[in-house]
Amino acid sequence: MSETSELSLEEVNTWKVDALKLFCRGLKTSGAKAELVARVFAASEMGIQVQASAKELMCITEGKAYRLFDSGFLKEVFYHELENMDFCFLKAKCTHSMKVGDTPHTSWICSRKNGEIISAYCTCTAGYVRLSINGKIVLKEKHAYFAQIQGQMAVTKRTWCHFLVYTQKGYHLELIKFNNDYWEKIKQNLIWFYNKYLSE
Repeated sequence: MSETSELSLEEVNTWKVDALKLFCRGLKTSGAKAELVARVFAASEMGIQVQASAKELMCITEGKAYRLFDSGFLKEVFYHELENMDFCFLKAKCTHSMKVGDTPHTSWICSRKNGEIISAYCTCTAGYVRLSINGKIVLKEKHAYFAQIQGQMAVTKRTWCHFLVYTQKGYHLELIKFNNDYWEKIKQNLIWFYNKYLSE
């Protein structure tokens, strides 16, 4: 219940009615949206236990992943439960939302049976981002874009830059700081490559 105590009235007011009703499981779920908003916020403030955290509810009911599933972009969803363990696996083929004619990506998730995601991966470009400790999506350090950004900052002597991914469906903006240790490793590889293949 830790995440529900961080809810603000303004945030709850942005939720759709379905998300509000889902949050209110075990409580009264009828009434106008304003009543549901008040009920959810009050439950959050009083620490009333619900079956899922607010963050999980937002991801499930209003997140892009749910919309893709609901729209049929996920095909052949497979579920495998591990006996005598708290883990399960989900695997699916996912049609690219912008290029429906392309070969579907393969996505998988390892989660606890309570829904907590342990690990996930997709063969699409989005498979190269991860969730940070505070729950934000960040570019993985192993992705080529990260190396490119670090190299560009080193050459231009910058200490930070904005990394922006834009689509017609939305955008991702991230502040990336220069990482000197990371750059030194890359620089040594570049020097080796130059000396081996490009120098005379």
